[in-house]
Parts: sequence; structure tokens; C-alpha cells
Amino acid sequence: MQKWEYMQVLHFDNQITLVNGKKLPKPYPNPHEYFNQLGREGWELVAVMNVTIAVFKRPLIAEGQ
Repeated sequence: MQKWEYMQVLHFDNQITLVNGKKLPKPYPNPHEYFNQLGREGWELVAVMNVTIAVFKRPLIAEGQ
């Protein structure tokens, strides 16, 4: 069975300020560039909640692979 890991990204006022509950240092990344980078890393957008929280998933890779 496929296993997943998840990431929550807080996107508010065209800024990404939190990733998995951790505050990012300023200057905040550009959302368009940041989301494209996540896609290149294998993340897939699976939900948008409250219009400001984006949830991504990707297949979980076992340690050592």
C-alpha cells in the first residue's frame, strides 16, 4: 500500500509565512515560485482549506533509498 507524507503551507496576503507550523524567515518566498519548486520535488496539491492553507502530498520514500 502506498504511504504518503504531508505538508501544510500557510499562504496569506500573497505571502507564504508558515510551512508545517514553522515560521519562515523574511523575505518570504514568492508563492508562484515556491509552489513550482514543490512540484519539482514531487509534491502534489491535494487540498486548499479556508482559502489560505494549501496541503501537499508526495509518496513517502523510505530512509536510505
